[in-house]
Amino acid sequence: MKKGLLFLGSALVISLSLMSCKKDWVCSCSTTTTGMVNGTFTEDSTLVDLKKNDAETKCSSFESSGSVMGNTWDTNCALK
Repeated sequence: MKKGLLFLGSALVISLSLMSCKKDWVCSCSTTTTGMVNGTFTEDSTLVDLKKNDAETKCSSFESSGSVMGNTWDTNCALK
């Protein structure tokens, strides 16, 4: 019983420590345009040494949409 609790406690500590690790993340953004230029363009960016929540926040900050003189764009981003 004690060995089982010790193993379970150790596994929990290791799991929690891995979840808060900082690492590099890839943010993939896809931009769809209409107007003079129609198409979809994809670009990947590397986010260096961030926790997952911070990387998600940073990646979503790259999203945008708008329209200028009849040309529109919509950019959506997500972590890979």
